[in-house]
Amino acid sequence: MTLLSGPTLHYPVTGERFVSVRDFGAVGDGVVDDTTAINTALAASASVYFPSGTYKVTSALTVTSGAVLYGNGINSELQYSGTSTLFTLTSLQDVTFTGLSIYLSGAGATAISLSGCFLIQIDRVRIRGAHTDKTVTTYRGQVGLLLTSNTGNTRIHSTHFANLGAGIKTSCIQNEVTNSRFTNCYYSVWGTGNSGNAGLVAVACEFIGTGSSPFSTLYHVWIDGSANTWSFTGCWFEGADYGLVIGDSTNGGPSSLWFCGNKIAARTVGIQVNYVRQPHFEGNEFNLDSGGTMTEITFPGAGLNYEGVFFNNVTTLRSDFADSDIPQYFNVARRGSFRVPNFLSSSNLTVSGTTSTGNLAVTNSVTNGYVLKSDASGNATWQPPVQMPTASKTANYTAVAGDLVLCNAGSGAFTVTLPTTPLNGTRILVFKSDTSQNALTITAGGADLINATGTTSIKLTSQYAVAYLEYSLATTTWYNLEAGAPCKFSWAVQSSTRATGYGDLPEGPYFDQAASIWVRWRSGTADASGSNTVALYSNTSNTATGTAVTSGSTTLTATSAGATTSWIGPFTIAAGTYVQTNVTALGTTPGARLYMDVTGVYL
Repeated sequence: MTLLSGPTLHYPVTGERFVSVRDFGAVGDGVVDDTTAINTALAASASVYFPSGTYKVTSALTVTSGAVLYGNGINSELQYSGTSTLFTLTSLQDVTFTGLSIYLSGAGATAISLSGCFLIQIDRVRIRGAHTDKTVTTYRGQVGLLLTSNTGNTRIHSTHFANLGAGIKTSCIQNEVTNSRFTNCYYSVWGTGNSGNAGLVAVACEFIGTGSSPFSTLYHVWIDGSANTWSFTGCWFEGADYGLVIGDSTNGGPSSLWFCGNKIAARTVGIQVNYVRQPHFEGNEFNLDSGGTMTEITFPGAGLNYEGVFFNNVTTLRSDFADSDIPQYFNVARRGSFRVPNFLSSSNLTVSGTTSTGNLAVTNSVTNGYVLKSDASGNATWQPPVQMPTASKTANYTAVAGDLVLCNAGSGAFTVTLPTTPLNGTRILVFKSDTSQNALTITAGGADLINATGTTSIKLTSQYAVAYLEYSLATTTWYNLEAGAPCKFSWAVQSSTRATGYGDLPEGPYFDQAASIWVRWRSGTADASGSNTVALYSNTSNTATGTAVTSGSTTLTATSAGATTSWIGPFTIAAGTYVQTNVTALGTTPGARLYMDVTGVYL
């Protein structure tokens, strides 16, 4: 009986059965081309062992699903001189690289490419290239690990990426790297594709850059466009020009970024946030690299209204971060202060101090003195405080937000000037207490308007006249909240026998606020026969004669007591106007008394 010979089984790990590439002719001296021998071994067995040695490889190596490639750590090195890809895995799963070293000497070479793969494990592997601070442009195209086409659940552990153009280049999500190191890579990790898909979880990793200018590492992390979720926890960054560059102001960035418990140093900028929708920075320490002038974190795309978190981060470059360092819509916790965003205005809420040992200060970053007021749903907005009235003003006065201005113009007319462009919703109340007809003028400041009529002032002349004004920042206009209030009264035009003319008080009632009115006239006792002609007049001079109001004339047929005309109108009456009744014709044997009824609203 003839015994068939076969490859010797090796047992580098207890319970695992491997074949050795040496049994298929690989030499491992760095001189002989071992490409064919290694491919033969990979085709013969799913589990292949690389004893210590330097294996020269000149073209691609082929693996299948379930393969395990095992070596003696950095003592088992594949030296690839080609310029394409050493391992190309397409639609494979459950492949393991462990205890190996891969060296790329060819410009533009890639060590491992995963396309549409699942559950690939890279453990205790070193992947290094020829990129240094002296060969920046020549070997920038070298890639250690390339992830494309929805490759997922790749587990990279205790792996060292060194001297590469990109340590990991990914357009995929759901992959993780732990306890690994990136040294002198131009981009340690490059998230690309601009497809909203790239993402990575990194835990307890080191990102190191060395060398003199031009430095070997430009960015440790670069996410160049629309991407998915990225997470960095317990990592160390140093030696890059920029530690992390997140997103692109035109193409977008990650849907979320978790950056917690890391230590970061850089020569120019620690983290540059161009675009990200949900950033969370917590418990990080920022340090200056030797020879640099680092800015800890920048947000050049601040107009994008980031909504994020910046909690308990520290810097050794100064005493603390400034509130202005962080975009408006972030929740911020710093030493001795806490800030929450106010999305309803351009200001933020800052809370400082403690409730147990000191005062609790709530301040508005835009205008001091404003207070928080809550509606029934608990939504708070900044509002001007309500001021207590001081002594009556008798001369020109400039009001402040929330003012209650008592005025006495008995000694002469004067002006109350409103503040210029205050916060939206600012309210001011002006009250005239004296009995004189001296005008109290309320004037808008700057280019502001009053009541959106193109006017910049209104006047109060009668006793107890009130203007309750609210400012709209959108229209830069003060609106009188008295506008819309009903305007309704009766005026006794004549108290004795009706006669032609303007009646007992010829100047008529005075309107210190503009109004839109309807009028009618009402008789006392009846005329013997015939009818009266009555007309609406107005003047602004407190005189006995006035000017006829267009379409303001009507006929009163007083054949019985209490007869009325129809309502006529509406008539717009300007502020500061007297309204009169002019009787131009009488009935036969006129009766007594004539009344004018007015109804409408103030404008």
